[in-house]
Amino acid sequence: MDEYQFKALKHRSQEIKELEPGRDTLKTLQSNLTAKGEFTTTLRNKNRGTQSNFLVIQGKMDSPPLLGKSTLLELGMLKIDSEGTLKETNELRIKTAKTPEDSIY
Repeated sequence: MDEYQFKALKHRSQEIKELEPGRDTLKTLQSNLTAKGEFTTTLRNKNRGTQSNFLVIQGKMDSPPLLGKSTLLELGMLKIDSEGTLKETNELRIKTAKTPEDSIY
């Protein structure tokens, strides 16, 4: 979350007061992002809620705040299925060999 998104959220929330000193550093492939601080808040959806920590970066970014994998799993918003059964089969799948001639060596 950037500092402008934080200011807007802070005005809409009674739970969020001020930033705590940040302990983490964010690095991208192209640059390092300067952390301004962090805060913890409760995230809720229709079925679940969880406490989550947000890192606020200095400056402005052109994307919504990111939620981590553990937060999405706790909220029931993410399910990882290694078999891929959450989506319909398409033509780019790994094809099962029916005969030895169908196998790729």
